[in-house]
Amino acid sequence: MINCTYNPPYSIHYTNEGKTSELFEIITSNNIHLNAYAIHNLLTHITRGVSFLFSHNIMHRDIKPENIIVRQHGANPCDWTPFLCDFGFSCTFTSPLSSVRHHREGTQNYRAPEIVLFNQMTAMADIYSLAITFYAIITKQHPYPEFRSKREEREQYESSAKTFHKRLAKNSSLLQYNTLIAPMAHCNPRKRPQPVEIEKQLKYLRP
Repeated sequence: MINCTYNPPYSIHYTNEGKTSELFEIITSNNIHLNAYAIHNLLTHITRGVSFLFSHNIMHRDIKPENIIVRQHGANPCDWTPFLCDFGFSCTFTSPLSSVRHHREGTQNYRAPEIVLFNQMTAMADIYSLAITFYAIITKQHPYPEFRSKREEREQYESSAKTFHKRLAKNSSLLQYNTLIAPMAHCNPRKRPQPVEIEKQLKYLRP
């Protein structure tokens, strides 16, 4: 697992200390409230983990809440630490915009539109998946419905991807972050920000 707190060279970290939960379980729980500080803490540390991977030319290829483990230090979510895990789909890349082989395409609802629509993948697909993960953390929901088939997924992207930015703007809980998430989820991978750029923007979005 990659410790998203990002403290090289100690960022590769195995943990069995304290209580841990999948991020998905946390954001879908009715018993856990993530305030603005807790949300910003999660977004920041997860981005640092992705930044660490990119600095070593590693693409995760399956970023989603189910693949992020959170170590819960006490009852305050602001003190919890996220870890990227499950590197079964990961691969190396020569540059963020260079094509990579993708016999494994990641998870429906989180994979980038260029993979579904054009059968193309670069490391910037991780940034799109990160954007959808951010959306899920903040809103406790997914911007797209569950797809029952790849054909349905393709049709949904073709019809709804262009309206994603409108949904960002209309969601009151995303007002602080929509200017960050929108470019991360851009349909053109070349226009998505690098992880280090996302880190810098998050510093200015502290609650």
